Amino acid sequence: MGRQYWNILESTFPRLGPIFQVGIRQFIARFFFFNGETDLTLKLLETSEWMVPRLSDEIIANHHQLERAFVYQELGDINTSLNLLKQASESNQGIRKVESLGWLGILLAKQGDFSGAEKARKQLLEDETELSVGFFAPPLPREKKRAQNAFSEQILGEIANSKGENNRAVGHFLEVLRLVPPRGSTFLSALNPRLFLTANESLAAIYTRTGEVEKGIEALRAILRNKGLIATTAAAGRIWLRALNSIIPLFVENGQETEAREYRGYLEQIQQSS
Repeated sequence: MGRQYWNILESTFPRLGPIFQVGIRQFIARFFFFNGETDLTLKLLETSEWMVPRLSDEIIANHHQLERAFVYQELGDINTSLNLLKQASESNQGIRKVESLGWLGILLAKQGDFSGAEKARKQLLEDETELSVGFFAPPLPREKKRAQNAFSEQILGEIANSKGENNRAVGHFLEVLRLVPPRGSTFLSALNPRLFLTANESLAAIYTRTGEVEKGIEALRAILRNKGLIATTAAAGRIWLRALNSIIPLFVENGQETEAREYRGYLEQIQQSS
């Protein structure tokens, strides 16, 4: 299916302006990644990075760089993901630097590199750089501060989670969810919904581990209720699919056989259409 769409896109893209091509490629890349078309996903994202037509639109290119980092992370290529995140953190400014450092710190914490994660957290909290004003980069000092707090909490939560400090980790993740809405603008804030999804996924893992099944189900439902984020949020499709796979055994464990059958049906539909 993916290659059929690719053939159509190859004939349609040349008729569009560069900036429209960049945006459309990003959305379609997410569809391909959700359906397991990894090679086409990366081809679209890599092309988009060098297609950005003006210096003032570098913010869009940076988003594609971050998205590639997320894709490689989902594929298990942690070293490539870390390298891309480090590059982004060194080349960005202001709220975008905070975002890059935040995701870098989160990944380092998940890998058990607590000193590296703390270093990234300290850098993002102390960052005083500003993003140049442009159409996609308005001055948002309040958003930057909120982003600093949210990413700091997520990093602390992942460190605590990796150390098995469940209660402390839950407290940090709940604070992230207080700060980050399930929907947000990719360009106007660093607090795009991927952080909302990540915090809920981490919460669900802890609740499952501690036997708090109902809370685990609710955290996963928070992800599944927002299926639209698959198209609007970087590499979110894999998080959504993991949530779908994870919630079914929790329903069974909780004696909710009807719900388990319902969600198995969703999973079968997706597998048949892929």
